[in-house]
Amino acid sequence: MCYRHPNREAGRRCTRCGKPACAECLVQASVGSHCLDCARLARPDTKTRARYWNARQTTLVTYALILTNVLVFVYVLLETPRSVMGDVDAIAYRRLGLMRDLLRSSYPMVYFACLLGGSAGALLLQPHGLHGGASGAVFGLFGLIIVGYLQRGINPLTTSLGGVLIVNVLLSCRGGISCGGHLGGAVAGMICGWVMMAPAQRRVAEKWTYVTPILVGLGSIAVAVATTS
Repeated sequence: MCYRHPNREAGRRCTRCGKPACAECLVQASVGSHCLDCARLARPDTKTRARYWNARQTTLVTYALILTNVLVFVYVLLETPRSVMGDVDAIAYRRLGLMRDLLRSSYPMVYFACLLGGSAGALLLQPHGLHGGASGAVFGLFGLIIVGYLQRGINPLTTSLGGVLIVNVLLSCRGGISCGGHLGGAVAGMICGWVMMAPAQRRVAEKWTYVTPILVGLGSIAVAVATTS
């Protein structure tokens, strides 16, 4: 009789432990069939499954990049067929092309730089944790504003930002929170803020408001790569 259903005839046994089991309580294995208990024991733990999944991400990212490029090519081709012959005046080129005049806003650049800074901080300070979310970028914006206040002689804690900042810093100390991500994002934001939030009497060249977040982002990537390698 089945070891889980005493009123059912087993018919077969688990090829691993030998317990009799009905068809409902057997799982097909690479060799023979396993009972539900053995199948559960043979399954890798959560950490191992996560490692296997992470090992496949290089292939996943490569396929995603290939798909993105193919979709862009198809879009340009459908929008303006003559673009295949090198017509750079095509509407699709103007929509998707890179041009200095299109890079007007430094806000998304500093946001992304802080996001990368948060990722670097998480990997550096909490390498064995699983991190996710955009809170590193949010703390980067906190750091950006704090530096802007300090450069103007304003105590951030006396502003409306002070209370929000204190609450979030305290929450970062709790378990299950990516403290490294928050700290890394804040540091990235402060570095960007030193240049991008400079007061009028210390105003830097406009190009540095774009170069700085790029350098911070590249530096964060370098830290993350060095940490994981």
